Amino acid sequence: MKIAQPLFLFLGLTAFEAAASPRYQHAPPTTASQPSKRMIPHTHIQHEKRTAVQGGAWAKVERAKREAFLPMRIGLKQPNLEDGHNLLMEISNPESENYGKHLSAEEVVDFFAPLESSVETVKNWLMEAGIASHTISQSANKQLIVREKEDGGMNT
Repeated sequence: MKIAQPLFLFLGLTAFEAAASPRYQHAPPTTASQPSKRMIPHTHIQHEKRTAVQGGAWAKVERAKREAFLPMRIGLKQPNLEDGHNLLMEISNPESENYGKHLSAEEVVDFFAPLESSVETVKNWLMEAGIASHTISQSANKQLIVREKEDGGMNT
């Protein structure tokens, strides 16, 4: 069951992305040799890219049902990424006074935890969009805002 949950999440998010893609929203038809592409604004950073096989494998069949549950995970910006690298170099350098002073798992989570204001902003945005607050939580590593079904399951 634990292996199936990420698969359902991936499929659910990919289906949601395909349904929300401008490619499927009243865009003028394109030829098979010239698929439409979404442009990423210069103010955004692309963290992952789908291959042509992944992107071309989806086809709109019908509109999603209004009552359909769409699980989601929203990644938040991690602060201290460069500081984390520097700290790692200090801890692993035998000539450093911090050599061998490893952080606990909790200290690592707190070190890279997003700002509480960011967490609250995303949660408020979701609630304003009509998502029940009791279905919104934060992952154990504090990096994700998670929407789960009321019964606690991510899959539909």
